[in-house]
Amino acid sequence: MGILTISFYSLTLQRAADFILVTPKYVDRPLQHLKPIYLLHGGGDDHTKWVRRTPLERYATEQNVFFVLPEGGLNYYRNVKGKEPCQNHIFKELPLFLETQFGVKNHQKILAGLSMGGYGACREGLLHPKEYIAIGSFSGDLNILDSMRNQEQQTKVWNQRRYEFVFGTFEMFERSDRNLANLLETTRSVPETFYYLTCGTEDAFFHSNQWFNQQAKNRLELQFESWAGGHDWFFWNESLQRFLTLLKAAGKLEVV
Repeated sequence: MGILTISFYSLTLQRAADFILVTPKYVDRPLQHLKPIYLLHGGGDDHTKWVRRTPLERYATEQNVFFVLPEGGLNYYRNVKGKEPCQNHIFKELPLFLETQFGVKNHQKILAGLSMGGYGACREGLLHPKEYIAIGSFSGDLNILDSMRNQEQQTKVWNQRRYEFVFGTFEMFERSDRNLANLLETTRSVPETFYYLTCGTEDAFFHSNQWFNQQAKNRLELQFESWAGGHDWFFWNESLQRFLTLLKAAGKLEVV
């Protein structure tokens, strides 16, 4: 097989939706016998970026897994009022489609993302801890309050106005389940769920990741790694490779 682009009619979005499957180069068994790894893209990118910037087909072949690349838009993998409910589409509808059409086993999913996708992966893991055996966040935008206030790391696209459109005002966000700090306080995590965080020491989100590590290290099974690097695909490719190595060593890539 290899790299497949699949389009299906989404009842959640009320339109056709695309996603990409990346399988081992030589598939000698149905997908239901391979572990699915869902990868979330960053803000300003789309679901094709993972394929264009990393050798996912080689990783799938080496680890005997397959990758699912959904289209997430720009709303941090949340259902934003007045916009498409991408949270429901990606985390509920898409796994169900894979299960009904390909027999994929979704009871022990692996979910990872970069930047905006790192936030989306962590939030989804905290909201539904029993559905995931591992969560990966690479340069995740994890401390949204800090990002909303820190104008130095904002751009013309990702500025306070954009953050408030997605998350609401400071006051609204601070006491909501959009705030990862609140989810860490209220969510009872599953010991079997492994969290892997990375962030480059030159990345604007480095302190955001340090903050999340401090908040979560006594509540989650979490490993945080940092090394020299920025907010770029050199760092994210290395992060994905390290994540896969850790998962394989822990036996989490086996289908049960």
